[in-house]
Amino acid sequence: MSDIARNTDDLRTYNSPTGSEILGKMILLVGRAEIAGFTASGEPVMLDTAEVFWDCEKVATREGREIYLDRNGEEWTFDQLGPEEEMATNEA
Repeated sequence: MSDIARNTDDLRTYNSPTGSEILGKMILLVGRAEIAGFTASGEPVMLDTAEVFWDCEKVATREGREIYLDRNGEEWTFDQLGPEEEMATNEA
C-alpha cells in the first residue's frame, strides 16, 4: 500500500465552482481498435476488441494546466478548484 493511501487523514476533497466533487484528472490514451478488414467502399469493419497503450498515457492540459473532471463530467483547471469546505463557504 502506498504512503498516500495510508495517510488519508491529510487528504482533502476538492470541488468545482459549481460545488461538484472532483473525481480525477483527464487523461489522453492511445490505442488500437481492431478491424476485420475493409468493405468494397473502403469502410473499416470494426471488431469488438481494442488495445490501450498505457505507456503512452498523458494528462490532458489546457493552456499548460492539468484538467480535472468533476462528478458531472465538467472540465476544470486546478486554479478553478477549491477545498470542499471553502467552496461551500463561498456558495453561501
